[in-house]
Amino acid sequence: MKYLTIFCMIITVYCSSNQRKEPITIEEKVQSMEESDVKSDLELEKANIEEKEQENSSVNSTDLTINPNCYFEFSEPEDKDFDGTKIPVMYSQNNDIEIRLEYNTFEFANENFKKFSIELKNYDSDKYSNIRWGLKDRKGKILLDPKYIDIELGEFVDGIADIKVTMPDKYNYHFDYKYGYITKEGKWIAKPIYWIGESFKDGLAIIRNDSGFKSGIMNKEGKFILKTQYDEIMSIKDGIVRVRSRNDYGFIDIKGNTIAKPQFMIRPSDNGEFINGYTKVKTNDYKYKYLHIKGKIIDLPDFDEYGDFHEGLAYFSTKSKFGYIDTKGKIVIKPIYDNAGNFQEGLARVKINNKFGWIDKTGKQVIEAIYEDTFKFNEGIASVKINNKFGWIDKTGKQVIEAIYDEAFKFNDGIAIVKINNKYGWIDKTGNYIIEPKYDDAFEFNQDMARVKINNKYGYIDKTGKILIEPKYEDIGPISNGFVKVKENGKFGMIYETGEYVIKPQFDEIFYFSNGIARFRIDKKWGYINTKGQIVVQSNFDEATAYQDGILRVKKNGLWGFFKKPSCVE
Repeated sequence: MKYLTIFCMIITVYCSSNQRKEPITIEEKVQSMEESDVKSDLELEKANIEEKEQENSSVNSTDLTINPNCYFEFSEPEDKDFDGTKIPVMYSQNNDIEIRLEYNTFEFANENFKKFSIELKNYDSDKYSNIRWGLKDRKGKILLDPKYIDIELGEFVDGIADIKVTMPDKYNYHFDYKYGYITKEGKWIAKPIYWIGESFKDGLAIIRNDSGFKSGIMNKEGKFILKTQYDEIMSIKDGIVRVRSRNDYGFIDIKGNTIAKPQFMIRPSDNGEFINGYTKVKTNDYKYKYLHIKGKIIDLPDFDEYGDFHEGLAYFSTKSKFGYIDTKGKIVIKPIYDNAGNFQEGLARVKINNKFGWIDKTGKQVIEAIYEDTFKFNEGIASVKINNKFGWIDKTGKQVIEAIYDEAFKFNDGIAIVKINNKYGWIDKTGNYIIEPKYDDAFEFNQDMARVKINNKYGYIDKTGKILIEPKYEDIGPISNGFVKVKENGKFGMIYETGEYVIKPQFDEIFYFSNGIARFRIDKKWGYINTKGQIVVQSNFDEATAYQDGILRVKKNGLWGFFKKPSCVE
């Protein structure tokens, strides 16, 4: 009996584990269908619940799709041999795009140049590295032979970049660096032979040679407009050059004409810039003077402080009192004020007896000094503070808007932001509200839209106060080409300026679109997305930059590489 029982159990297991050979009865089929329907109903109910939960959530990852016609997923880096050098390379899923991770800094990752290296043979490893770097253009033409310990390419300004190369001496025991200049097309403006080379600005660059360490100025054609003869060239602005010879400073123009030979002391706090034709200088006997742009030196009384000339007058101070002098150094307004500002449209703000007012160029008190604080005139009126409240006056001192506000901002296109009873709104120049003060914070209008904050949420309104974007976001950015960056539930997304979602908030960070694509970050990894909310490059990079110069720059495992933006990326 024992063996019979075991045999029956084996038969039962075998039958249940194999497909049934006998036909299913009607009753069995109905029972199976009922069980299947119950299971389907349960699955459907579960799916409905999940869908409702997703609809109720502002962060809905299902909205994140890929561009079916243009999506690039890159493999993990693998080492490849290029010119005898192992370089990590990432390939797209179709192997039609590669990213060579060969740069420690992305300045080298541009569409015109690439850095390459060779390994020196029979090299003493106790000396400097046996790797030597060179530079090629995109066609493979060698611009710099591989003989440098390092190469640094600066940013292109006006189509020209400074380049710094580090070279060993002939014994390989020491190294030195030199600067030169190169164009995007690979044309050498100046070969790397200079000790210092600053970036070009307004078509000019300050350079210093290594023979006596003298400075000069080079133009975009590589010609010296000012030979290397000064110990230092401090700055170039508005065609005027500030130079140093030993410990003395002077001024020349960019044609090399002398405005004032080096004879002045200029402290680090003095910028040496000409304002309205004049600059302050200090002689070696510690006396202040004014220097005119044509070289005339104006002697001044021994005052404590001098301002710059504005509308022909400059303020000065002596014994803690302020007055004004003219361009001949003559006192035209006596020093009786506790503080003084520059003249603007014929008026200057002064402080006396701890109150502010305005005077004209004769020293006449045009607007009585009765205000606790004042601001510059803007659109014909100025905001003033009296009895701890803000209002506006005109240039005659007439009160044109009553001082009833806790805060007041400058007028822009006839309207200004004000704060009253801890709320912000907008008024016109008559003092009438065009938008009632009901916001916790408010910002200037841009493209007829203003960012506002209410109930700790941000949105946008128009100049009538109509809500354009519902104030429901934790943060909201400026308008850029019709798009607005928003933050909701701790995540970032993008909306149109009309308020509809482009990309629902679901990223740890996102930047504005540049040429149709934006970079985003999820869990410390960066990718790219288009204006339709479709991912075009998966988030697989440690860093990524905006589309620039026709390429995308990315960083992986500490190295930068680049690839051209695919034509299918909108």
